[in-house]
Amino acid sequence: MSYRRNRRLALAVLAAALTAAGCTSGSDKSATQAPSEIRIGLLAPMTGSNKQAGQDAQRGALLAADVVTAAGDRFTAADLPGTPVGAALAALRVVRSDEGAGLVARLRSHVDRLRPGHPTPIVPVILGDNARTMQVCERLLERGYYAQGIRYPSVPQGTARLRVTLMSSHEDAEIRGLASAIDDVLRS
Repeated sequence: MSYRRNRRLALAVLAAALTAAGCTSGSDKSATQAPSEIRIGLLAPMTGSNKQAGQDAQRGALLAADVVTAAGDRFTAADLPGTPVGAALAALRVVRSDEGAGLVARLRSHVDRLRPGHPTPIVPVILGDNARTMQVCERLLERGYYAQGIRYPSVPQGTARLRVTLMSSHEDAEIRGLASAIDDVLRS
């Protein structure tokens, strides 16, 4: 995988972590001043049957830190003491707030633009063939859109798909562009 693709993937993982977990300032400065430290919380399973997903998310966050640092920006990652319960409660406070309602409505709008009525922001585009799925994934990446190719054995044989993960932080134009790019690539 090229450095450019690694960087894009790392930044996508970091963006997902930021969107999912939120950021908090470690500074006591007023809201008008820049924080001296930004803490990013990653809420992921590290034990049990889903520990692989949590470990993957952790590696992605560390990769993002390495890529951002290599690009000349200062970014560090550390295992800070804290409880997953505290992070989950903070996330629930946002989701239950007016801000959260707006974020959920925006996300719902994005999902409906891509696949009306789909129940989650993870939208599969089933292509069937493993090789074609990965080819479409690469062509979308060349156009600046990351839609993960998922193939056998992760999904049943003959059901290879793109996994499009939408976030409320996406702009409407990005969703329109993605939909158009998927249509264009699938037609060619």
